[in-house]
Amino acid sequence: MYISIILPTYNRAHIIEECIQSVLDQSYKEWELLILDDNSSDNTYEIGIRYQNLDTRIQYHKNLIRLNLLGNKNKGIKLAQYPYIFIIEDDLILDKDCLLNLVKSYTELSKNFSVGAIAPRLNSPYPRENIPDKEPFVLRKISGEIWNNYDVDGNIPIETFTLHACSLIPKNIIYIVDGYSSAEYIGNCFREETDFYFRIRAKGYKLFFEPRAEALHKNEVKGGCKLNNEIKTHFYCIRNQWVFSRKFFHKTAYIMFPFFIIQYIYHKIIQDRIKKRKQIVSKKNSLLV
Repeated sequence: MYISIILPTYNRAHIIEECIQSVLDQSYKEWELLILDDNSSDNTYEIGIRYQNLDTRIQYHKNLIRLNLLGNKNKGIKLAQYPYIFIIEDDLILDKDCLLNLVKSYTELSKNFSVGAIAPRLNSPYPRENIPDKEPFVLRKISGEIWNNYDVDGNIPIETFTLHACSLIPKNIIYIVDGYSSAEYIGNCFREETDFYFRIRAKGYKLFFEPRAEALHKNEVKGGCKLNNEIKTHFYCIRNQWVFSRKFFHKTAYIMFPFFIIQYIYHKIIQDRIKKRKQIVSKKNSLLV
């Protein structure tokens, strides 16, 4: 089972080497790595070329114009030569058995299910709050908000209604659902992966979260599809949630969306401000001691 690993990147030369090295260190060796540089202005080019020369399984591609995240993913999928795609992010560090455990689990599950995608556990250096411990994804039906708990532990795969952005997917299924909706979700691309997985499930395929396959998600705050402007970030999250809700919840979206805005303001803005103030107070107190 050969895997095409798709690594889209933009202005993350300061961290991408750790990600690439974690791919090279995989115990599962049947892969190619496609580095898709979305016209970075830093020294990503030098790093990509160096690793391409180091290992024949690695290909580096630099876009002459920016395609943005979704267009970059779709380009990588078209370039992939193998029938299975593993999409990763440049701020991930894969455990050495991550790919091996995904392949094992996918192979076993495929004996009984039509598997659309399977995703690894993403360990976070930051604590998560207000999320049930034993479920990787929770849909708040009243608002359409989705709570993510990517670092759920466990010994068996968990069937879910969606996944995070990094998963192992048969290439033919990506084509069946027409790839990523690169024209619909803009700005920070919030909800693009949820849209993608909802379309996979609509075709009758099942999604699984595999906690035994692990990666460290550093959650880099700069580069990629992250925006430096906080107001723009919140605008695109709310805007893209509206696009997603209209598409999948139809008329119910008009009832759900006001609740989403309330929950979003509380969880993403108010709680974040409270947390930052606590950190400032804690630092001041530590300096006084």
